Amino acid sequence: MTRALWPLVVDLPGFTAGACRAAGLDVGEAALRDLVRRGLLRTVEEGPEPVFAVPSMPAEAARTALPPAAPDQRDALRDAVVAWFVAHRRPAEALRAVRAAGNPGALARHLRRHGDRLLCAGEVAAVTDAVDSRRPLPVAPSCTG
Repeated sequence: MTRALWPLVVDLPGFTAGACRAAGLDVGEAALRDLVRRGLLRTVEEGPEPVFAVPSMPAEAARTALPPAAPDQRDALRDAVVAWFVAHRRPAEALRAVRAAGNPGALARHLRRHGDRLLCAGEVAAVTDAVDSRRPLPVAPSCTG
């Protein structure tokens, strides 16, 4: 399970067992907590649905030693993580997950949908950094008229 999960989660700012299940992965909270106990994951946030992340050293090892994840499975998990953060009113984490994808189109779509919430939450620097990191961004059709 760990070997299959690692390439999918190493670049995410956090993920939940529910996001894994939504992406079609058979990963439960108990298994993720066991990985925390062994030092392979860390708990970012406790709560009704804990948020986990990969510590930097295991993440770097996974990036260099394991084959990359299948794009469709990676994208499904990233979409589930972004949806979870959006639903839980955590726009900055959602933006970080989108940015980790390295997809300028997905970033532009996310900023169009959630940019106002990010700005209202005081995440001006995060929005500015996201826009600067992905120049040139695709232009929305409504902006070309």
